[in-house]
Amino acid sequence: MGTLLVPLELLLLIAVSFAQICPPGSVSSNDDSRCFTFMAPKTDFITADRTCRGIGGNLASILTDDDQKAISELLRGERQRGANVWIGGNDMFHYGNWSWTDGSPFKFLSQPMPPAAGNCLSLVATTKWTKVECCSEKSFVCATESSKPITCPVVPQTPKPSAPPTSMTATLPFSSCPKSNCISDCKCPDGWSLFTETNMCYLFSDLLYLDWSTSEKYCQHFTGHLVSINSQSEQHFLNKLINSASNHSQPPYGSFKDIWIGLSNTSPMFAWSDGCPVDYSNWDVNEPSGDEKKHCVQMSSGNTAGTWSTVSCSGGRKFVCKAQPV
Repeated sequence: MGTLLVPLELLLLIAVSFAQICPPGSVSSNDDSRCFTFMAPKTDFITADRTCRGIGGNLASILTDDDQKAISELLRGERQRGANVWIGGNDMFHYGNWSWTDGSPFKFLSQPMPPAAGNCLSLVATTKWTKVECCSEKSFVCATESSKPITCPVVPQTPKPSAPPTSMTATLPFSSCPKSNCISDCKCPDGWSLFTETNMCYLFSDLLYLDWSTSEKYCQHFTGHLVSINSQSEQHFLNKLINSASNHSQPPYGSFKDIWIGLSNTSPMFAWSDGCPVDYSNWDVNEPSGDEKKHCVQMSSGNTAGTWSTVSCSGGRKFVCKAQPV
């Protein structure tokens, strides 16, 4: 049998194609199944994971000691700048029940879970895990399958309300009021509650304290928005939902008084973040206040009426999401 002669250039091309299983600047996992990529823009946990999903991955899960070493190698150049990056660990859905955003089992721990408060994990100085508030802004590490190309996306931004509130109403130009396509046998995901009058699903996030913009991003993560309230019956449903959860709240957060809803003045007029018309209101006495520093609306659970008031958008509060049935 004759000898097959392969040109040197072809051998080099084959070698390079097998060697470059990850894009330049990324590192591969020990089994070459995943690529870890450092994303320099600083943003909150929810937006970071949405950005990773946009390139076909998730915030990085650390499943083995080799994963830890690979990410440490990736961040080695950031060490001198005090690298503090998001990874995918969180207990946002069930306090104390940690999980990874890619659904992997949370079994590997490089060190005991830190006692600090916070629902999301960051990696400090390339090796140390720490719990922090999910609304903090950090760079992050994405993990994608090694066969998938990575292009650095633009980190999405949710505009923060800036104009002083007025009593006028409007709808957002970039959205339309969502209507449920479900007629019968409507189902909501686990943890969500169905209101049959609207055939929409509602999630009361009773473990997270986020600012208004980050809360809206969190709801968008589930293809929803911060809740719009369009009738007195919907208001009563929310009052019962929140007060029922409040009666069963657990440490470390305890009871909660004020909850974000989707109303704000992103323009000189009030508007719901889901684009629904502002045709119902439940303002407290002397509200809206007209204070130029108070651009977002909270609902009080401290009274049975669930009245609304304007506050600064930057404070941390619990919130309610609203989305269509699955």
